[in-house]
Amino acid sequence: MTGLSMFIDQYFSLPRIAGLLALLSFFYYLWISILRSPRNTKPSSVSPPEVAGAWPILGHLPRLLGSRPLFKILTDMSDNYGPIFMVRFGMHPTLVVSSWEMAKECFTTNDKFLAGRPSGAVNKYLTFALFGFSTYGPYWREIRKISTLHLLSHRRLELLKHVSYLEVANCMKHLHGCWIDSQNQIKQNDVAAGSVKVDMGRVFGELTLNVVLKLVAGKSIFFKNDNTRGYDSKDGHNKEEEEGKKLHKTIIDFYSLAGASVASDVLPFLGWLDVDGQKKRMKRVAKDMDFIAAKWLEEHRHQRRQTVLSSSAALGSSNRDDAKDFMDVMMSVLDVENYDLFFSYSRDTVIKTTCLCSVTNFMT
Repeated sequence: MTGLSMFIDQYFSLPRIAGLLALLSFFYYLWISILRSPRNTKPSSVSPPEVAGAWPILGHLPRLLGSRPLFKILTDMSDNYGPIFMVRFGMHPTLVVSSWEMAKECFTTNDKFLAGRPSGAVNKYLTFALFGFSTYGPYWREIRKISTLHLLSHRRLELLKHVSYLEVANCMKHLHGCWIDSQNQIKQNDVAAGSVKVDMGRVFGELTLNVVLKLVAGKSIFFKNDNTRGYDSKDGHNKEEEEGKKLHKTIIDFYSLAGASVASDVLPFLGWLDVDGQKKRMKRVAKDMDFIAAKWLEEHRHQRRQTVLSSSAALGSSNRDDAKDFMDVMMSVLDVENYDLFFSYSRDTVIKTTCLCSVTNFMT
């Protein structure tokens, strides 16, 4: 064992490992920049200037990382290089636009060329098949068309406007019950009589989630009890409220990770590393969101089976999407019209991710 330990210390020391990684990184850089460079291509006559001082492999990361906010660093670069310039985030050349005129050109004239999404860790582990985060193409166009027609059209919003009215009314009843319960508890204390403290950020968050879930999944989670219990009463945490709180937290975690960047996004050869645990968190949040959506889908399937058994009316009638939630409409549309738009995704995956994308977009 002593000889083995000496062998490990001699040939697997930290400097040797660091040198090996540096050598591999150098050869990877050569492979990217030289071996894969296009042949017989003419240089562009007009190209934006690139910030000087880029390091091999790392690019401008040493200048972009630090205590100063990134937007201030890019502002200083814009003062020197103009409203449009190039920086290198690791091995990826990145276009930086810092004027409204250039931004207008990017999002109007050249919007199709700049509508893609980077294929980083977020796209791989978190936003898989979510059309709102997908690259512009046939899948994005078709799912966006379905969502616009069956969820965001003027007809659908008029048809389901009673949902928001009902949820606001339930919320007001709940707040009134909270006030009554508070008055019953402070009868001996005249100082606080007539008022009660409520976390309105929480109330508005739960109200918004209630309306969105009712439109998308046909579920109403909060403010369901009309009794006069306190807003923070411990006995009011039923199973559905716990589910709603978990979903709310999952959505917050989703958006906190949707803009995250990991080492492999700028240095692809580090894809096997998870230094700060971001990839692990992405996988966990994606699993939680898929579990919630799968539960909604199974509930809708059970409800549809019960409808078939209890009624002789056909599910594919002309008004099948009237007063139904978006998930039910998605199941009917994709089933009846037999869309060939899954693009290597399963039908259930398309339904679940489209509904989840609608929920997350509404919540923002």
